[in-house]
Amino acid sequence: MDKAFDAEGRGLDADALREANITTFQQELLPGTLGKAVQSAVSNEKSQLLRLVLPFVKTPTNVLRYGWKMTPRLGMEGQYDGGLSHSSVIREAGLTVS
Repeated sequence: MDKAFDAEGRGLDADALREANITTFQQELLPGTLGKAVQSAVSNEKSQLLRLVLPFVKTPTNVLRYGWKMTPRLGMEGQYDGGLSHSSVIREAGLTVS
């Protein structure tokens, strides 16, 4: 147990921390995506009203992203001939922010 945590109780195993973030939908949002743009807008100090309306951004976005990934024919990443890749569907839907 001593090797798993530091003196302040923080986890030390990078793989375990990454897996914990994925399991609890706390991984960082991808740059250039709609979710990251909304998170940036909400975290801006000038948009306190937006924070009141959208208090949670990261977890719901990651839950939707995981659901999209696990939906048949959408999250296949082009594994089969004729299949829709996740990134091409996102691009065609115009969901990325440049």
